[in-house]
Parts: sequence; structure tokens; C-alpha cells
Amino acid sequence: MKSILLLLASALIGLVSTSTSQAQVPGLLNFQGRVVVNATSFTGTGQFKFALLNGTTGESLWSNDGTSTAGSQPTAAVSLPVLSGLYAVLLGDTTLANMTTIPASVFAGSDVRLRVWFNNGTIGFQQMAPDQRIAAVGYAMLADGVKDGAITTPKLADSAITTAKLADSAITTAKLGAASVTADKIAPGAMTASGIEAAAITASKLATDAVTTDAIAATAIAAVQLALSNYRGKETDSDEADTEQVGDRIKRDTLLKKINTPQRHPARRRRPLALHRRVQHRPPQSLPPPAQPPAKSVTPKATRRRPEDR
Repeated sequence: MKSILLLLASALIGLVSTSTSQAQVPGLLNFQGRVVVNATSFTGTGQFKFALLNGTTGESLWSNDGTSTAGSQPTAAVSLPVLSGLYAVLLGDTTLANMTTIPASVFAGSDVRLRVWFNNGTIGFQQMAPDQRIAAVGYAMLADGVKDGAITTPKLADSAITTAKLADSAITTAKLGAASVTADKIAPGAMTASGIEAAAITASKLATDAVTTDAIAATAIAAVQLALSNYRGKETDSDEADTEQVGDRIKRDTLLKKINTPQRHPARRRRPLALHRRVQHRPPQSLPPPAQPPAKSVTPKATRRRPEDR
């Protein structure tokens, strides 16, 4: 009876890497082995089948043609050259016939094993023994499979991410959770006027009493820095209104408001409107002299003569 032995080289399985550390991690595993048939190293073209299994349950995680289930033999084989019993293959190399790529999810478990079948062309396919366990190199493919949201705050050590490790503009508004940036997390002077986009801070984004008088520097808010929305529709609908005109309009509205606002003394009650009217004094007119009473005619009284005057 003919027998087949699989002798593994010292570097059995290795992860294929690229020359640059920034390149995407390829889904390839470099496998090297040796085949001996009836105590003789095989030379020629051999037929191979491969499957990656869950070492605990025996479930098929991957196979060269994707047909293996529960550790069964795949349907299609991969042809490889063998010289003096030695052969090498890139598992997951889709340039080879009947070879599918290896997804990173295969290495989600801690015990993944490789099972191999070989046929020298005369005795049929034989399963090699034992199954070979994949070492740490295969799990490096998981580094390319970190999805958005996979690394959460509890998985980050305190001060693990510093400013020097963040690229410019790496953190945008869309990547910040609601209320994630609070006042105690902003260093004094970290946010300057030049670092805030125009109209980025609106009234709806300010908490009640968030901006107090002592937090506003002298002359920090000028007329030209006020939004134009309060004045649109009055004289212009253009967003490019002249800032000098807007400043003049603000001053005018402020002055009109002061003029139209009645000044009331807090300790006095408002008197009736009639008392506030000013009496118009007219200059005195010359009056005619008073009428003189008509002269009375005086009738002399008859005098009596005394007897001695007669």
C-alpha cells in the first residue's frame, strides 16, 4: 500500500507582506511543505486541496474553491509544481485556478488550522496529517479589517491620542458626537477667531447664558461682525451687502430706538397728558380806553331870598 507523508519546512506559514508599511494588508498566506510518497520525495505536478478550519468545532472557515463544509474535502484542486518533495503556495492567491481569497474574518477565532489533501495523479487524494495550526502571522490580516466604530472610548487608554498624533483636519464636525466637546475639554486660548469658520456658531448652538459680558473682550464685537440676517429685507437681500452700510444702518436703528423710547423717571408717576401741554402765550393787545359816562346836566336850584335881601 502506497503512503504519502507531508513534511513541513521550518518556515511553514507566513503572511505575505509588502515593501511599504502603509500598503493594504493582502489576504494571502505563504504555505511551504514537503511530500514524500513511499519514502521517496515526489517530483512533478501535484494536485492539492486546502481548507482552513475552526480547530475546536471542525467548521470550515475557508477552502480553496469555497465548497468545503464541516472540514470536508473541497471539490476542485489546485495544481502546483513539486521539486524533490518541496512545494510552496500562496493561499488566497486568486491568480491560481480554483483559488479564492481569504477573508480576514477567518481569523476571528483563536484556533484556526490548515487541512491539506494531495494527489500524485495515480493514488487519488489523500488527507495529510496532522492539521497545521495557524500562528500569529495569519492574524495580522485583522489589522486591515478594523471597521468604523470598532475602537470605542473604553478601548483607549487615557492620553493615548495626543495632538501630535492627529493629522490636520482629521477630526471634523461630522465625526464628533453630540455634546462630546465640552468647555472643560477645551484649553484656554485653543479656539481663536481665525480657527472658527464664518457663521459656524449660531444662536441655536449656544446654551443659555453661555456668553456673558465678562467673557467678551472689549471691542470684540463690532458692527461689521454682526450677522446681516437681521437687516435683510430692509434695504437689500444680498449676502454681499457693504459692511459700512450695515454699520451705518445699525447705528441709525440704535439711535431711532433711543429716540422712540419714552424716558420715564422710575420714582414718578406719569401725569395726565393735559398737564404736559405747553400753554401758548399771546402778546397783549391794546385795548380801547374805557367809555366815559355821559355828562349830567346840572339844573341850578332856585335860591330863596331872605326877607332882608329884598
